[in-house]
Formats: sequence, structure tokens, C-alpha cells
Amino acid sequence: IQLQHEVYSRLKEPEAEGEIRLGTPEDFATHYLPDVLAAFRRSHPRIQLNVACDLTLNLLDGFNQGKFDLVLAIGVVHHLDDEQACTLFRTAQQALKPGGRFITFDGCFTPNQSPIARRILQWDRGRFVRDEAGYTRPARRFFPSVKVDIRSDFIRIPNTHIILDC
Repeated sequence: IQLQHEVYSRLKEPEAEGEIRLGTPEDFATHYLPDVLAAFRRSHPRIQLNVACDLTLNLLDGFNQGKFDLVLAIGVVHHLDDEQACTLFRTAQQALKPGGRFITFDGCFTPNQSPIARRILQWDRGRFVRDEAGYTRPARRFFPSVKVDIRSDFIRIPNTHIILDC
């Protein structure tokens, strides 16, 4: 739920109007988006939401045409080696319309992290959990602006997450 609020707060612009096109895999859309989109719609009645909900493979056509305003990669980057991460950031950049945003959310190592949070991340199936620099380096190759938010309050068990807003 907190992740939903975080995504919503990053999209909040009170006087915005127009159309937002969002491509999302089915599993993400059914679990996370309904509450976020409902709240967004209430707050921004002058914005038309156009959500393409499909299998990731089928969304690639939209990616190749550069027609999305927002691309989300939730829990993806830490499963990719550096070369694959660069491919993801390049693909996201190409999928976005000018001014579009790419937001990622992954586990992250930090210097003052609790030993339990560090151990949990080490046990993660994603073999490429990084520190802040490890995530921002490939992002900055493809996006001129990368905002970073490192959080440890999304879930009750000790864990640390990084959100990149490109």
C-alpha cells in the first residue's frame, strides 16, 4: 500500500490536464494499480488515463514506438547484470514520449544499513542488488535527470529500497 502511495505522490500535479498513456504488465496492474489510478483520477479529473494492460511481450510494440508517458520497473533491475540493466534503461528511454518518466524500485545496499536488512538483500534471488551508485550509473547514461529516494519504511521487516525517477 505504501508503494502505491509513493507512486501516486510522484505523479501528483494538481493542475495537470491532458492524457497519460501507461503500459503495464497484467500482474502489476491487477495487484497495485487499481487504488493508485482511482486516487489519481479523483485528484486529476482533467487527465484522461489510457492504460495498456497486457503481457510484457505484447507491450513491446508500444515500447518500440516511444508512445508511453510512464514506464515502471518494479523489482526488475536487481535481477539484471550491468549490461542488461543498460539495455533496460535504453529500452525505457526509447519507449517514452518526450518528457516521459521511468521509475524503478529495487532493493539497495547502503553504508549504515542494519545487518538484518543487508542479509535479507544478500539472500534475494536477484543476484545484482547494488548500492546507490550501482543503480544510478546505468540510469544516468540514458537519462539526464535521475532523482534518487532510498527508503527503509515500505515493509515491516528490515529492508532498504531505492526508487529511481528518471
